[in-house]
Amino acid sequence: MRIIILLLLPVLLLAEQSPRTIAKLPIYNVPIAGGAERLTVGPASSTRPSLPATLDESFIAGTTWYDYQHNGTAGKMIRVDEAGWVHAVWMKALDAAFASRHVFYNQWNPSEAQFQNAEGLQINSSTRAGYVCQALRPDGFCFPAFHSKTAPDQIFGHSAVAIDFLPQSGAFTTTEPSRVPEGNDELELDWPKIDIDIDGTLHMVSTEQPLTNQAGDPQRIYYARGVPQYDQFGFGEDIDWQAIDGDLDYRLIDTVMVISPDIACSRSSNRVAIAWSQPRERIDSASQYNNDLYLIVSEDGGVNWGPQLNITDFEEPDFDCLSGDTVECDKDTFRVYTDCSIIFDEQDVIHTAFTTGYLYELEGTINIVHSDIWHWDEVHHYFSNIAHGEFDVVSNVWVDPGAWQRVVQRPSLAVDPVTGYLYCSFQRYDTLQTSSLGWPQADAYVTVSHDGGLWWSEAVNVTNTDGGQDAPPGESLSERDITVADRITYAVGEGYLHMQYVLDLEAGGSVQEEGAAFDCPVIYERLPISEIPLFPLHNAQYPVLRIDSTGYPPDYFNAAAEPEAGIPSAISLHQNYPNPFNPSTSIQFDLRQQAPVTLRIFDVTGRETATLLRGAMTPAGVHTIEFDGSGLASGVYFCRLEAAGQMETRKMILMK
Repeated sequence: MRIIILLLLPVLLLAEQSPRTIAKLPIYNVPIAGGAERLTVGPASSTRPSLPATLDESFIAGTTWYDYQHNGTAGKMIRVDEAGWVHAVWMKALDAAFASRHVFYNQWNPSEAQFQNAEGLQINSSTRAGYVCQALRPDGFCFPAFHSKTAPDQIFGHSAVAIDFLPQSGAFTTTEPSRVPEGNDELELDWPKIDIDIDGTLHMVSTEQPLTNQAGDPQRIYYARGVPQYDQFGFGEDIDWQAIDGDLDYRLIDTVMVISPDIACSRSSNRVAIAWSQPRERIDSASQYNNDLYLIVSEDGGVNWGPQLNITDFEEPDFDCLSGDTVECDKDTFRVYTDCSIIFDEQDVIHTAFTTGYLYELEGTINIVHSDIWHWDEVHHYFSNIAHGEFDVVSNVWVDPGAWQRVVQRPSLAVDPVTGYLYCSFQRYDTLQTSSLGWPQADAYVTVSHDGGLWWSEAVNVTNTDGGQDAPPGESLSERDITVADRITYAVGEGYLHMQYVLDLEAGGSVQEEGAAFDCPVIYERLPISEIPLFPLHNAQYPVLRIDSTGYPPDYFNAAAEPEAGIPSAISLHQNYPNPFNPSTSIQFDLRQQAPVTLRIFDVTGRETATLLRGAMTPAGVHTIEFDGSGLASGVYFCRLEAAGQMETRKMILMK
């Protein structure tokens, strides 16, 4: 049984009024997995578990002996193009000893409802590759990003990006940005995350593999930008990496302690954003647990970057505190860990979700049996709790979730372009499901926000697999490395969330020596959003991220109550119809309960051009207002609804 004997100290959990017991451990650093690892072959499984699913259709994209896909942030391993083709990438070990490891791709054909290849197609032509994610052009050109070694005796791996020959073809050519020199050597820049902008330019962020390869050594983050090259017939043939720092194809972003960065591009402008965990301590003495969430934004496609923004900005402990009161002395005890997800919505607003653990800086201890996932966006600046997780402590023994793992973790964001709703998937470990070695098994959960991330529904277990207690080797049912495509897509009137994960048949990360390796299926889930309910709501105000109680969302308007029959379940602004329009259009908005409503029209400069309602008390129900744009010039306008502390915006096009 994988257990840890813990130290129990009475403390006050933030936002609570009475003492409770929190499990604490001394701070320790965790080794990273880079790809050179080998493993002793595990026993073969006597049975192959079934693949139950509760809300979805399940499809196997391929398999891998390498259950462990990422150390922290996973980026996007699954995307969907405008024709409905689903593109899946994963890291595949071809044997139980990891002697042969590559990155693979498969494409799901919507007309046939199946993957095109039984085991997928190898992306890289190098001797070894791994830790893959992808960018996708709307027409189906896929750009997997990964790190690889081009020769068996090569010392340093490097981030690489492949370009497909044609949309959905799976015939890739791999390219690399130029390498960054470091004295007589070169930096090993691994674990890339990637996205593509509206002009078709690729944007990538990579993290350094320290030369020492020691747990807790600092790592630098670098940004690169490349333009895909196509021949006269439109076939993908190369990527032109841009020199962005003198002659270098990379720009230094920061020096960090964890592999956390994620990158996203706008779908309507030239904005690019990077989020990551930045250490709060001096880098030469920092741990992996004491981080804030940082954000940097480019407004011009990565040419120039704004200042680094400290999003969480936790309050420092009082090192001179004499009271012994842990709340008074420790101040903020939440800290950002090693994963985040960043995305632009249809209104060009940046949203991020991130995982926090607990750090007691004065005592030099951490708590790994509690964790939380939070949402923040650049409009509201609130920290809304998406999920809270904790393992029950029995006496002085509790279960370890594993290296780089937390009870709830790995958020992955998606946007519905029709409704504007946000979706977030995440992984939750369960101590009622364990392997025979005591490692907990996990399930995949999804939650939805109908108000731009302020409040989230109670998450639904969308896989609901139960591997049971003390599952024999090869018979666990543990979903891990869960990511979702960045957009909801629609088919025959139904919206779908697209999810990918590894179904780990032996819980624990085998590369971290937490169990034997098994050939695990890589699964694509097609989840109907109609089966992910908007209500009941999760308490977005508890716990409070900061001890000063700032930054949490406002009270939801009678949020705990279910909507009455025939009354809309949420406040929402619908897309105007027709759109484009000339000169009139209908604007519909829904109210869950009576509320004062302001409805205004703005042009692209932000100038208010019309006020349809201003603070008018409006009853619950569905409302429609006609807007006459005959006095306005042709162009893009924005309709903004403000009601009950919420705000939604829709783009309108007047075409005369």
